[in-house]
Amino acid sequence: MAIVKKEQTQVAIPDAEFDQLMDDFKIDSSDILIPKILLMQPSSVFVNDGDATLGDFRNSVTKEKLGSINESFSFVPFHFTKSWDIVGDGGKFVRKEEFKPGDENLPWELDSEGVRMKRIKRLDFFGFPLKKLEQGDQLPMILSFRSTSYREGTKILTQFKLNISKRKLPWCNVWSIKGEKLKNEDNQTCCVTKVDILGETPQDVLEHCMSW
Repeated sequence: MAIVKKEQTQVAIPDAEFDQLMDDFKIDSSDILIPKILLMQPSSVFVNDGDATLGDFRNSVTKEKLGSINESFSFVPFHFTKSWDIVGDGGKFVRKEEFKPGDENLPWELDSEGVRMKRIKRLDFFGFPLKKLEQGDQLPMILSFRSTSYREGTKILTQFKLNISKRKLPWCNVWSIKGEKLKNEDNQTCCVTKVDILGETPQDVLEHCMSW
């Protein structure tokens, strides 16, 4: 006997009724798993496991490659947070702390229960790689700037401020994101993130940013 599969059809709901239904179906954005865009370093797990190459930008969840040292990608940042990374010996991450008004003058080094640690400023930008939006992926991603890359992150904040002063939306620019290889103070190879403005954000992307 042949098995006949019953096809499922989506129930059509009028727009007004759908909007009302969704008003009661609240999902806080803080409860959504938002992938990070990771710049691969010599010590990165993906590199050590053979899943990525030094200088790649990878999705922290799927490991998908978004760009690299040789291949930039387009990104529209629409929101940011500022924090401290507390690190121990060898730069090992210990915890994240909120960056509060007046924290600019805090010492870089601190003592926690007899253990010497360091504070490192961090900028996290929530935004959309345009390529992923074109592929139908509606979730934002997080691109971080810290340590030697922090100054590049301030370029985005500076442009946010300029846009606001012109009564424009802060996220009205598309940015080119690319990696650059260099030597750190210990003469070890590392990669930093470099940014440049590409142009204006498309109208549909502007509106999508506002929905978040």
